[in-house]
Amino acid sequence: MYAQRNDSWDLSIYNRELQLVLAVEVKSQLNITKEWATKFRRNVLAHGVFALAPYFLIIFPDVLYLWTDDNGVLPLKEPTYTVDARPIFRPYFEQSGITANQISSENLEIIVTSWLAKIMYSSKPPSLDDESHGWLVDSGLYNAIAGGISQPTNWLQQITGSFKDEPAFEEVLAYGRAIRQGDELLLEG
Repeated sequence: MYAQRNDSWDLSIYNRELQLVLAVEVKSQLNITKEWATKFRRNVLAHGVFALAPYFLIIFPDVLYLWTDDNGVLPLKEPTYTVDARPIFRPYFEQSGITANQISSENLEIIVTSWLAKIMYSSKPPSLDDESHGWLVDSGLYNAIAGGISQPTNWLQQITGSFKDEPAFEEVLAYGRAIRQGDELLLEG
């Protein structure tokens, strides 16, 4: 028997080799201090159940905290980068008609997913002169996630059990068996 680490970060970003490189937690609170974020990270890592990544990012509507070369060492280590998130997320908030004060964690997670996808699939890295995104290149995070994927899907794991409560599930299974076994009587009935 073995204990499997949980990969249930709010967002998990994998590189091209399908290695977890960025773990992301998304929270909708505002005005969160670096000290609070550091303690939050420590508490999450103390449980030892989440998969570790070289980059760990806690995202709030107004600030991002990034730990680099993380892998869970030095649990009380302060973030390597503190980034003003307002210029990053302003266009998304304006487009959705929501303010940072109104957004839920779920909606912010959708915005963050869109923002990260735009970065991951961009044809060129952000400029170091770009105050709102230069830290991505400077930290090495851009190179780590470029061309990667967000939470690779294990389609079998996703659908396992998803149909068990459907009334026609047993009938579909029976038809599948009949087709594989060539049982035409069952197919006709």
